[in-house]
Amino acid sequence: MAISKKCGEVALTDEEDLQDLKQNPVQRFLGLSLGGAKSNRTSLTVIDFYKKQEKLFVLDTYEAIGASGTASADQVLCDLLREISVDIEPEVLAVDAPLTFPPCLFECEASCQSVEKCRKPEVRWMRSCFQKSKNKKSKLKLFTPYSQRPIDLFLRQEYSNENLFQDETMGANQAPQAARMAYLQRQAPFMEVKTIEVWPKFVIFALQKQLKLTKREALNYRNLELGADIRAKILEKMAEKFKVFIYERDQKKLINNTVTFDSLILAWVALLFYQGKVLKPKSDFPVESGWVEIPEC
Repeated sequence: MAISKKCGEVALTDEEDLQDLKQNPVQRFLGLSLGGAKSNRTSLTVIDFYKKQEKLFVLDTYEAIGASGTASADQVLCDLLREISVDIEPEVLAVDAPLTFPPCLFECEASCQSVEKCRKPEVRWMRSCFQKSKNKKSKLKLFTPYSQRPIDLFLRQEYSNENLFQDETMGANQAPQAARMAYLQRQAPFMEVKTIEVWPKFVIFALQKQLKLTKREALNYRNLELGADIRAKILEKMAEKFKVFIYERDQKKLINNTVTFDSLILAWVALLFYQGKVLKPKSDFPVESGWVEIPEC
């Protein structure tokens, strides 16, 4: 049994090597690229990290997780997560869906008069962030704390490239994801696992130098025409620099399916988060309102 050479050196030569490795302590990390509950655009990647050998293996990738028979897509996903957690309890689950809602989406105090005067700490921070940005961009429109979170404003202030951004928290694609994730977080598989929010596109962009990518490649890894070759290159560089080993069966899935590829990036950042190798929020940022984990450059 061998790892594809395209994704790094051969790590395992036979079953004995694998059994020897399995006798050592292992930590498990999950990456969940979440689609809608009525679609099959959800993927999950499981990676195992063998600390003693400092080797990271993609244990399995699950594509097109959706409804099956009389079981809903949510039930199928929860059952899968329970099954994965039986032998080894995952340390961290990384997901590309919002884990928090905008501060003014639901209830507001009766005394609240307007966005300009709101006293919520998160909204006060957003006002300050907006003003700093407006000083640079005079035509910038006022923020909306019922559809945006502080993290939406923060990242747009820190990164000028608009191609990096997905919809804001309650945008067309994000709102259903946020609602579905809120439901899933109440289910058993998520209750015991540390869950973090990650935007895969930001991860690739932040690590473009380490992955030896051009800016164009980093921004187009999901492109319909160019994406497959770029994803193959990223996998190769991950194997070389970060010791990520991928079975050939999973390599093909990751190259051919952008959602599955994103789930691998998510699982990998889950490990980096556990190791403390992610950017820390600024001291004044209201972290409880939602934060996106980005690897240290």
